[in-house]
Amino acid sequence: MTSNKIVGIIGAGPSGLVAAKECLSNGLIPILFEKKANIGGIWNGSGVWSSIRTNISKFTTTFSDFEWRTEYKNSLFPNSDQIMTYLND
Repeated sequence: MTSNKIVGIIGAGPSGLVAAKECLSNGLIPILFEKKANIGGIWNGSGVWSSIRTNISKFTTTFSDFEWRTEYKNSLFPNSDQIMTYLND
């Protein structure tokens, strides 16, 4: 399926990144609008403190086609730095 349709996505946090990926998979052109200079949404600094961890396991927060880095294999509940590394990867 190919298209030249452009889709605006508000926010470049985890949900916005998944929405952009799905747009690309379906032949759409995503444009992400993020108020910060970088991706990550609330995980990008101001929304959380650095020691905070997710309240759901990394198995729930893993994208279906992208695994966590092997050095995080023992981190069941990733912290904000690990989340940002994952999203940037």
